[in-house]
Amino acid sequence: MSKCIATIITPFHNTDLRMFRSAFESVRSQTIGIDSIEWIIVVHNSEPGYLESVREMTKGYDTIKVYELNNDIRTASSPRNFALEKAHGRYLFFLDSDDHMTPECIEKVTEKMEQTGAQICKFRAEKEFEDDKVLDTYDPRVRFDQTKEVIEYRKGDPNIKDILTLTTFTPWTQALRRDLVEDNHIRYNPETVIGEDLEFNVICVNCADKIIALPQLIGYVYYINHASTLQSGGPLTPESVMSGTKDLFKCIDLGINFGLDMRYLFWGFAWVLGIRLMHTPQITDEQRAEFRETFGKYFDMVEPLESDEKFFPGTKAQEHMDFCRINVLGDARESIARAERDTLLQIV
Repeated sequence: MSKCIATIITPFHNTDLRMFRSAFESVRSQTIGIDSIEWIIVVHNSEPGYLESVREMTKGYDTIKVYELNNDIRTASSPRNFALEKAHGRYLFFLDSDDHMTPECIEKVTEKMEQTGAQICKFRAEKEFEDDKVLDTYDPRVRFDQTKEVIEYRKGDPNIKDILTLTTFTPWTQALRRDLVEDNHIRYNPETVIGEDLEFNVICVNCADKIIALPQLIGYVYYINHASTLQSGGPLTPESVMSGTKDLFKCIDLGINFGLDMRYLFWGFAWVLGIRLMHTPQITDEQRAEFRETFGKYFDMVEPLESDEKFFPGTKAQEHMDFCRINVLGDARESIARAERDTLLQIV
């Protein structure tokens, strides 16, 4: 496997084989050449027949390895950790089994990482919808200046906060040097149910000495469907919202402890929590008080959003923060809350 410059890691769980074929064709079509790519596919807790179907589809390629993993862990952390133990490539990429990569992704990313010595590279994604009934929950825009081909960040650079966002912190919009992961013993936390990828990435960013972003490269196509984890998390209950939010906010605690500027992740999480609380039936006053007590401290710990022309023009930053405070903390400015709530309900 020494000739493989990159390893792609793919957890597979009962994926529609037509969608997986798209992922397979995107790997086979990489301009760097499939012989330069080690692809590790971990068929995880899948129904009978999937393992053999995946092996049949990918047979004939020595650099594609298909494994089976069955356990009681229901997130992608377990198969990703399994694959990390077997990876040999200099660079790591993550590909979900129902998504696909653009043809030049690996070649362009590894080329820039070689040139700059970067340990992490961020790039852009596009989204593809199953149909017009799917709610758009992923915004692939990035905060980076798209007039630049490469943006470099050194450890301690305050602008690293532009990387710490919901839209740029997914595992599949980045490549990692494998020695960054191995030398720092970084793995996904199997006990984290929601946001295990974010937690993993906070640790990687903290350990990296040099990070680059490629604002002009769209390297990934993210497929949004009805079965996606974010789309079908089950009915909202106060208990499920509390549990999931605690997992997400572990990332904020990590980042704060590392000295990272977590404002974009925090205000993104707070907005999601506000939306969930709006749509959680039968939540009691006591439960709302528990949310305020558990998460209220972060509103004082994390820097406020600042207005900017691209994402928060005019008063949008203040309106965003007001919405979060009202729906999570229960501030008394009900006129703002009603306006924000009406707008969001029209969207959803």
